[in-house]
Amino acid sequence: MRTASFQTRGRVIDLLGREQIADAPAAISELLKNALDAGATKTEINYLKDKKCIVVSDFGLGMRQSDLLEKWLVLATESKRGEPDTDWMEYASPEQRKLILDQPPLGEKGIGRLAVAALGRAVLVWSRWGKGKNAEKTLLFVHWDLFRHPRIGLDDAPIPFERFDDETPGVPAIKRMLASVKQSLVESPKWKGGGLVGELREKIIADLESGFGDAIQKLDHLPSDNGTTFVILGATDEFEESLRKAEHRNGVLDTPESLKTILAFCDPFCRKKRINAKYYEDGKELQDDFAFWQPDDLRAADHEIDLQVNADGYVSGRVRRYNERIDYSFQLPELPTRVCSPGPLRIVLGYITGKEDTHLTPEVWAALNSRLQRYGGLYVYRDGIRVMPYGRTDFDYAKFEERRSLNAGTYFFSHRRMFGAIYLTKKENGALIEKAGREGFIHNGAYRGFTNWLERIFVDLAKSYFGTDPAMPHKHPARKKRNSVERLQSKAKAAKVEFRRNFGSWQRRLPIVREDIARRVKEVSERLKEVGNAPVKERLERLQTAMRSLDQLQSSFTTDLAGMDTEVPQLVSLDRDELRNFEAYISDRSSVESHAIRHIAQLGARCAQLIGSLKPNEDDNWAEEKLTKAREHFKVSLGKQVDAFTQGANKIILTRPPEWAKAQSESLEEIVSAAELAEIKDPSEKARRILESVAKQEMHYADTVVPFWRSVAMQLEMLDEAEGTEELLGDIYRRTEQLETRTSIVSELAQLGQIVEGIDHEFKQLFYNADQLLKEIQPYVRVEGNSRVEHLKACLAALENKQNLLSPLYQRRTGAGFTFYGSDIQGFIDRLYSDTRRQGTRIDYSDGFKKLVFHDANQATVFAAAANLVSNSLYWVGKTSAERRISFHEYQEGFIVSDSGPGISKRDRTRIFEAFFTRRPSGRGLGLYIARTNLEAAGFKIELLDTRPKGALTGAVFYLYQPIL
Repeated sequence: MRTASFQTRGRVIDLLGREQIADAPAAISELLKNALDAGATKTEINYLKDKKCIVVSDFGLGMRQSDLLEKWLVLATESKRGEPDTDWMEYASPEQRKLILDQPPLGEKGIGRLAVAALGRAVLVWSRWGKGKNAEKTLLFVHWDLFRHPRIGLDDAPIPFERFDDETPGVPAIKRMLASVKQSLVESPKWKGGGLVGELREKIIADLESGFGDAIQKLDHLPSDNGTTFVILGATDEFEESLRKAEHRNGVLDTPESLKTILAFCDPFCRKKRINAKYYEDGKELQDDFAFWQPDDLRAADHEIDLQVNADGYVSGRVRRYNERIDYSFQLPELPTRVCSPGPLRIVLGYITGKEDTHLTPEVWAALNSRLQRYGGLYVYRDGIRVMPYGRTDFDYAKFEERRSLNAGTYFFSHRRMFGAIYLTKKENGALIEKAGREGFIHNGAYRGFTNWLERIFVDLAKSYFGTDPAMPHKHPARKKRNSVERLQSKAKAAKVEFRRNFGSWQRRLPIVREDIARRVKEVSERLKEVGNAPVKERLERLQTAMRSLDQLQSSFTTDLAGMDTEVPQLVSLDRDELRNFEAYISDRSSVESHAIRHIAQLGARCAQLIGSLKPNEDDNWAEEKLTKAREHFKVSLGKQVDAFTQGANKIILTRPPEWAKAQSESLEEIVSAAELAEIKDPSEKARRILESVAKQEMHYADTVVPFWRSVAMQLEMLDEAEGTEELLGDIYRRTEQLETRTSIVSELAQLGQIVEGIDHEFKQLFYNADQLLKEIQPYVRVEGNSRVEHLKACLAALENKQNLLSPLYQRRTGAGFTFYGSDIQGFIDRLYSDTRRQGTRIDYSDGFKKLVFHDANQATVFAAAANLVSNSLYWVGKTSAERRISFHEYQEGFIVSDSGPGISKRDRTRIFEAFFTRRPSGRGLGLYIARTNLEAAGFKIELLDTRPKGALTGAVFYLYQPIL
């Protein structure tokens, strides 16, 4: 039986080139994907406008001659399916090998060469592969109009190629190829005649003779490094139109769609892109005016959303509404029939409100709004590479604008006001299949599930937090009145005068209180000693006298310290010297407080011992009575405060104050629980614990309860005058925002200065030594001067060694990151803090810490932060009598730095990262603030831990880590 077979005409190339590639931007995207598949980490696109020539160069592995002829020229080849070609990867670098093996291929449909056909009439393919004697450099020429012949087969098209050894092809070699194609057309019988074939022949010959001439003259310097270069000749009108800069819209020049494709090709919110794509016009790089989004832009937006959605439709993550941070969770409803889960995904989004509602400064808002008009939209990235056309302003796949047209207030979100990305992976989201023409996903059940989830998530976000009447209103709504500062200036001035007067009194009073407590402690202690030496009949009476003295001591101590505030009033701002004096006063006051509590508890324990020996049946009744009285006292005081508040705000008092008073009562009682006391059998220990808790309760009341109600009273007074502090805080916040840009500029310089300051005095001493030795060496010659010359050399060598400490700090934040280890941090700290500077403090490093590795990280920022933590610890471990130690230990995603110092008090824990907050008498209060600011800018975080992980010491515990995205 005879058989028939399909015959393929050359026209299939022309048809597929126009049908399978959606448009010019999609074609560019395909070329960039092929560059990634070839192991390239950078690619360049140079558009020679006058020559109608596009030069696309990647610097990957390149193609062998066999690859070019047997794969690139074969449609729908399977070369990117299955295992990679190990022979082809013979000369791949470790980085290229990792890129090829770890990531799924992007161009596996085998239509990449059609993308070239969609961009121009002809192409020169110049590919370089291998090294040394095994290097293969091949030049190939294809005129795509050859395949428009209605009757020739694919094999009949003349496609010349030539292999070069070491040299690169010049203009003469290219002209030889064009001439060979012309000769084939002239001599081939299939190209004889007139009509459509004749017109096509004459058009191709015109291109070969003169149409490409100007462009070819520019091709003297083709790249020589491994990779592939496509010189696309006769750029199509569609490509030129896709790069035409549109007219101004609202004062902003739109970004051409093809240019946007290049800029948005890789995930912009990841600090390390899979490939660096650069665009040039006539050899000139793109202007900064067209810069795309950066990772830090998300934090600058009015609102920020970062959500994870698992395969079952459970949404969790964080939402930032202006400055309010919200933990968000939402279970998506069951999907409709014939709709299925698209798989897990992540949504990262920044949102810029209109000028009337923004909290940004006018300058920042204008800059972000300008980019919104160019690049606004929610892009889709799979494995870090953009899926076209998601993100275009004319493609509202999540129906944001459709919902806004129904009710803009309710549905809030506009894709023209947002920028961000949806992250997918080929492994987890395989059911989302791209169309053959690369114009989005096929609209199957998974795609319908994808859009269904997006619509429901953003509807819930709008109705819950962002719409006109959200279910959860903003805790701090925007205020319309913005001139409240002037109305409060007089009150602030009066408050500052009063505070200065009181502060001076507290400073003078504190040494007197300290001496009075010491005197009373000594007096009670001596009276307790007299109890044991007195006649038996007099012992009980003398003990009662001593206990009354102890009561007086506790009462006097509480009263004296309660009259000395621990916080600066809200309306009072202090200059640097005043703040330093106040922090020194706080430190002294804390010392007096802890000293008094400790001695009162010890004396109480001694009283309990004596009671137990004199009256065994009444060993601890007196302590229990003190606890009961203290609790009654607190409750009565709280009741009075509640009554005062009720008189000023009857509407508010019906709900909040009773709840707050109850919580405060419970917090006071939690200082010592009845259950814990019941378990203590030793009367002495029980009495000591009770008296210690009573003293702590009294100080808690003075430090927390009283200042709160004092603040409430001031608020009531301001409310009575139709004023409030939110207007003031709003004005201050807006003014502060204007300084943030300047702060970010000087922050890095301040960080460097902080490190340099620590070693400055050592440099000065070494320079002084060198100067003195130079003076002494002048009178000497040869032998007499040798020892001093050697000494001088040692000094200069030491100076050089100290100077080398600065080398890790030269790295710029905006530059490329480094890979470094915990052992590198150890080396830096050990060199920076010599034995003299440590003053007997031991610094330990766990084995796990030494092995920690940080990839693509800002070394300078991490080193400086670690040095700051050590500097602080060295100061505070000197304030304790325990062994002086600092420890670096691995923990979760990073490491902890802990010390054996006194730790950080509860009231300071929320303030230590604030600018200018310090408890060191001579401190600036900028170290931790700068460290955190720079770490966050570099993708790191630093926290003060409330819990004490395994391996941490007893003092402060800081956790520094690089979050896993």
